[in-house]
Amino acid sequence: MKKIIITVTLLVGLTASYFLLLRPHSSLPEHLLSKLPAKYGRIAASKSSSYLITDVSVIPMSRDTILAHQNVLIKRGHIHQITPLLDRIDTSTHPVRINGQGQYLIPGLNDMHVYINDENNLLLFVANGVTTVRNMAGAPFDLILRQQSRDGQILSPTLYTASPILEGSDNVWKFSVVLKNKQEARQAVLTYKQAGYDFIKVYHTLPADVYREILRVSDSLAVPVVGHIPFQLDLPQTLALSQYSLEHVDLRPISPQIPLFKKLAMVGQSKK
Repeated sequence: MKKIIITVTLLVGLTASYFLLLRPHSSLPEHLLSKLPAKYGRIAASKSSSYLITDVSVIPMSRDTILAHQNVLIKRGHIHQITPLLDRIDTSTHPVRINGQGQYLIPGLNDMHVYINDENNLLLFVANGVTTVRNMAGAPFDLILRQQSRDGQILSPTLYTASPILEGSDNVWKFSVVLKNKQEARQAVLTYKQAGYDFIKVYHTLPADVYREILRVSDSLAVPVVGHIPFQLDLPQTLALSQYSLEHVDLRPISPQIPLFKKLAMVGQSKK
């Protein structure tokens, strides 16, 4: 009961903070609720925490090869052993055996640009081997989902979430937070940092001075900024700043004189 009260209080507080920053025409992003992630979370919690996948072909990320006929021991969600010698596996925890003959095993996939508009999508990610996602348009309910995922209350990938989208007055989305000046930019970053979002999400409609203020305040608070490149700046200018990751550099208004292949090379060299 105590945990339920804390969760509800957190949701109410975050929602209130969110609407303090929103313009009258703004609204929350569409979000479809589902009982299924919690249902399958309970089922997963009741299952064994130890698994042994036998005679499987492992595709590692450290080198270009296939490790055939491997036995992989997993305990409490972590890989403990990978060996071709089955008799060397520690079976003291009586792991559930899965026959991997003729199958391939890879690390969990990361999807770094998703929008969680339907909670059932959490199950689809897991079913398709996606074990980590980065939600790129946050809202208070995403923070609740993230906490439920961490607590094992729902079956879900590891979830990271950006803040609500920060835009200029010529906003694209009705649910974005519209910032008109640097003071509003400072307040938005402070609010979303305090709320616990993993990143600050910026959009191409931001004025250059507002965008730079977002970066300045975010840097001082050690919270990464992710998202679009403001159309008032070009790609080289943006790469020289502290934005952590860039989305959609192929948009034509962004340095149209630079070929796309060169843009991608520039981003790669910057390690953003």
